[in-house]
Amino acid sequence: MGYKDLFDDVIFKRGMGYYSDDRVHHVKMDGHVLAGEVDGTKKYHCKITFDASGEVKKMSCDCPYGENGTPCKHEAALLLKFTYGDLPFLADGDEFDDFVVQVNEGTKNAFLAQLFRNDPRQLEAFKRFAHIALDEQDLMQMIAYMEGIVERNTVKGFIDYYAMPDFDEEMNSVFEDIHNCMEENRKHAFCLILATYDALLNVECDDSDGRLGMMFKHLGDYLGILLSDASQEELDIYYDKIMSLVKDPRCDDQEYLLNALTKVTVKEYVDRFNDAIENLMDDDDGFRDYTHFLIESHINNHAPIEQVLTEYHSLHPMCKRDMAKRVFNYLLDCEEYDLFEKEVKQLLKEMPDRDNTEYVEMLKDFYKNIGHDQAYFKTLEELFFKHPYNKDYYHEYKNVIGDDWDQKRVVNK
Repeated sequence: MGYKDLFDDVIFKRGMGYYSDDRVHHVKMDGHVLAGEVDGTKKYHCKITFDASGEVKKMSCDCPYGENGTPCKHEAALLLKFTYGDLPFLADGDEFDDFVVQVNEGTKNAFLAQLFRNDPRQLEAFKRFAHIALDEQDLMQMIAYMEGIVERNTVKGFIDYYAMPDFDEEMNSVFEDIHNCMEENRKHAFCLILATYDALLNVECDDSDGRLGMMFKHLGDYLGILLSDASQEELDIYYDKIMSLVKDPRCDDQEYLLNALTKVTVKEYVDRFNDAIENLMDDDDGFRDYTHFLIESHINNHAPIEQVLTEYHSLHPMCKRDMAKRVFNYLLDCEEYDLFEKEVKQLLKEMPDRDNTEYVEMLKDFYKNIGHDQAYFKTLEELFFKHPYNKDYYHEYKNVIGDDWDQKRVVNK
């Protein structure tokens, strides 16, 4: 059946992606009419009518593309699902397994070979199903697939606002590949993350919804997970490649890469990272303060308290406020209780006009945990009367007051 000839090449490839991602559901055949639902930007309903010889006679879909009568990716995905998987009349019970067993090996092998040629991603899925390790060719295929998504979604070097949702959807399959590689092959995961980051740096788009920014964030998060337990050998290969992306003029915001690098724990590369941060601040003429990345790295590597506090106190007041909770929790983890109390009170003193509720709450919980009842009650009372409609403070304060609750409430009305 020449279904591919019914669609534009780009549309058919997108349909293959939807089929591969298992987005087609509720496939039913009623006479000569095939129907199904496809998960896209929302759920779309497709119908395909066949003639007596099995050729496609008519197609319809309620997506904006299909409503104009143009063959769409949802229709392509439905046809692929009907042809290659979950045929309605074989969908239930053991009947499907019995059918497969009855087909001779030569036919099954020929079918799989054709399927893998038409869609190499199915070969990756088959290898995972059969617990066969992915090789370098599979990695190259995943990178080529990712680059193909970027290329076919870019029109005249740009992805407009209305095309970004489809681009975002297609990129989800790349992130699935990355997730699978992280469980199966760390080298493949590193390579695919860095190749994807590099490809996305070339993307010019209307990112009003922040979709591209979230892609960079997800890549940084994945990279951070890998770097948190990266070996010396892995860092020898990938550290310089990551730093080259940080310094790449196309990279407007290095935050996600630098956050990932703060997770490095091999001393040689921790020292190199600290030097790199200093160099970034020198090159930027102090315009941007990268010190919070140093603090994050120090904390992740259990640096001495004095070193963390020295960097913390050097921050601009607003940056200091952003890092305060992280530093305070580190002091608690290190059981530096006197320093914790001193630093929290100092921050509250320095910024009396700000909403410091979360830091007062940290003090409250701290006093409660160490059994300092008088200080605990004082901070709880401060929170309760400052935020009288907060249910948590209300119930906690009422429980502490106990029998004196009614009298206390009348006095303070």
